[in-house]
Amino acid sequence: MGPKRTDEELRQALEGETEKASLADYPLEQAQKELRTAGADPSAIGAWGVSLVEDLKKKRRLTWQDEARAKIQKVRSLEDARSKRASTPRMSREELLHRIERAQQDPRLGGELAFAARNLELIEHASDEVLEEELDQLETLAEMSQLLPKKGE
Repeated sequence: MGPKRTDEELRQALEGETEKASLADYPLEQAQKELRTAGADPSAIGAWGVSLVEDLKKKRRLTWQDEARAKIQKVRSLEDARSKRASTPRMSREELLHRIERAQQDPRLGGELAFAARNLELIEHASDEVLEEELDQLETLAEMSQLLPKKGE
């Protein structure tokens, strides 16, 4: 075993100010001896550490399930909202056109989803049923855009 480092030398090594610290700087046998001297059981501490790491690995492995459940719930709420819209009293043609125009300007439809908003001049000649479907699709797209990962995620 090499010469023992001073506390300041160890601090500098750990902070990367000098050469990197290694396990050779603090051998396992020395750590176990100091733990026993302090009244601790190195084997029990090691077993606890292994158990902790296994629990953390399991939690990380299962995290996707929580994320999937949250996404499923969001999709279900979108479907519920769509069902409610379908069951609401019919809007006047004026109100439909106004809401479609407003939906086309929704910032959630910007960028990649903007193509989905058709030209209002073409829509003005459509039937009320077509207008209702167009509005429903635009509102659903705007709501769905919140489920999509943001750039950089």
